[in-house]
Amino acid sequence: MQFDPSPHHRRSVRLSGFDYANAGAYFVTLVTQKRSCLLSRIIAGLVEPTGIGQVAEAEWIATTRMRRVELGSYVLMPNHLHGILIIKEVERPIGASSDRPDKISHMRASGPQIASLGALIGGYKAAVTKRCRQIGALPEAGTLWQRNYYEHFIRNDEDWNAIDEYIADNPRRWAEDSENPNRASR
Repeated sequence: MQFDPSPHHRRSVRLSGFDYANAGAYFVTLVTQKRSCLLSRIIAGLVEPTGIGQVAEAEWIATTRMRRVELGSYVLMPNHLHGILIIKEVERPIGASSDRPDKISHMRASGPQIASLGALIGGYKAAVTKRCRQIGALPEAGTLWQRNYYEHFIRNDEDWNAIDEYIADNPRRWAEDSENPNRASR
């Protein structure tokens, strides 16, 4: 029997032709493997991080020290993280040649572009997983994160304000959240 790659091909959710290394604000959602509630508990609409969640939050904050990014609002839900990442503009080194003077080349042979949103998310997920394994919160072969992530390029203030409100309200709406495995309407 010959291998048929079509059922194994994952369709990209990324915007075709968009440069995810561009400076700008991005709303992202990262989901745990099998939507396992490992990151926090929601008690009376408030977030109480677990040990894994404390690592995830510490690494989220540390991202600003290791990468050219600032954080907007974020929330650590039981099985996912919502957050706004603001990728800063890269300054071109004096004397560097480029056919695009406003950009530094971010091209790689495979994987996400260097300094892109994909590389940033990949680095974050790897750092959280590594630290969780080091403290014994994850088995060596255990996977913490679901493959891929949701992203949305924030286009204007109205968009940003709606996302901020969504993030702030998320814990209060956990009982009805489609990501909640204990949701009453399932």
